[in-house]
Amino acid sequence: MDAASPREAIHNFIALMSEALSCVTDERFVVSEGDPPLYAAALSSGQPTRLSGPLGLTIGVRHLFEVVASDATPPRYRVSTTHYSYRFHLIEEDTSPEVIAFQWDRDATTRPNFPHLHLGTAMTAGSPLLTRLPGRFNKIHVPTGRLSLEIVLIFAIDELGVLPTHGRALGPILWEMGDESGGGIAGSLRHAQLSASGDVPPSGSCGDGVQRHACADGSPCQVSGRSTRPP
Repeated sequence: MDAASPREAIHNFIALMSEALSCVTDERFVVSEGDPPLYAAALSSGQPTRLSGPLGLTIGVRHLFEVVASDATPPRYRVSTTHYSYRFHLIEEDTSPEVIAFQWDRDATTRPNFPHLHLGTAMTAGSPLLTRLPGRFNKIHVPTGRLSLEIVLIFAIDELGVLPTHGRALGPILWEMGDESGGGIAGSLRHAQLSASGDVPPSGSCGDGVQRHACADGSPCQVSGRSTRPP
């Protein structure tokens, strides 16, 4: 989403990410630090955020991004993500074992320099691979392709049992995922399954009812092949 100024571009990005996160939490996603043109933003100031649901999970969301100017006169500005981290942990009395983490760092100079996931100790306890790869199995980087925040939240709701906030219906901000939006094939299949079953949720967002679609970098994502991969 282009903007007339860097400030407006950042505001639009934060608003879109906040809209998606409002489906599962009331905590704020804000810019926590910045050294133009690079900035950092996080949910709950980087602290784990409790999610509703039977498993007892927390989520951590962190983005690094830059503001990029176009060659137009006057220039237009947009946000481009350079790093993301989406982490899920179990809530326990003494420890908070990791369940799964999705990560990507565009500027990584060593491997892994591709989008990946980690299976946490909460997922792998008791696996025979732990004895064959001692101290390494939970550090394996499983390639994923680049993921949008929405598809990660859909995963949390569909597969981990996270409950939407305030009983909100999941509107287009999560469901209308194109196959090039960063959500990949999973988003397209999910939308196709809903369409086939007649269960596509009604229009509206999880927040104020304004229909918005946020990719990982804040750019609009549409369906039916009209989406664009985040830069």
